[in-house]
Amino acid sequence: MLAFGLPLWVVSLGAWWFSGLMGIILYWLPLISCIVVYTLKGIKIYFKLRKERVGEGKESWFDPDDLTVGHIIGFTIISVCPGVNLIAFMKECAWEILSFIWSRCEKFFTASLVPDNERYEQIRKMKNKR
Repeated sequence: MLAFGLPLWVVSLGAWWFSGLMGIILYWLPLISCIVVYTLKGIKIYFKLRKERVGEGKESWFDPDDLTVGHIIGFTIISVCPGVNLIAFMKECAWEILSFIWSRCEKFFTASLVPDNERYEQIRKMKNKR
């Protein structure tokens, strides 16, 4: 089937592009971010517990209280399930990402267009005295 001399798959490429983009935004980005965040979280818990055990004189002994097999399985399931990883992404990562973006935008939009030096400081003081 040719539409205007083009194969059908080329004509419907726009629809595939949009659905692929939605898949990337709604599944793959939260999946990757959850995997990274939960891996770093597990490593942080491991080293915290390891440091506590070494501090007690049990240098070769590791008895995890906060990091269990259930945590690792739970982190994996949360990362892989489509709707759940989006919610976990919002809870674990989104606030830090949004606050980072907000601080950068705030820094950009509050930049002074007039250079700040002693002359302008004196002018502002004189205006405030009036």
